[in-house]
Amino acid sequence: MARLARDFRSPEPTVLAVGVGAAALVSTGPAGLDEDLAAAASDLPDASATGSPSEATMTFDSAAESSDVVAAVREVRR
Repeated sequence: MARLARDFRSPEPTVLAVGVGAAALVSTGPAGLDEDLAAAASDLPDASATGSPSEATMTFDSAAESSDVVAAVREVRR
């Protein structure tokens, strides 16, 4: 879903999609997303991240609020 939003809907080069217990961060080019999501995962309970500089995924506790996930990613993407 994040790739579709990036390719067809978003005017921004980087897109974050958050679901229940999982999130994806994608970009049109290398942007260090694997490192960014790993840093964001350290701020969330039971979270881990993997991926590449242009596409990364994170899993986390399904009880976590999506707004907390967005805030954690925003914090590391500044």
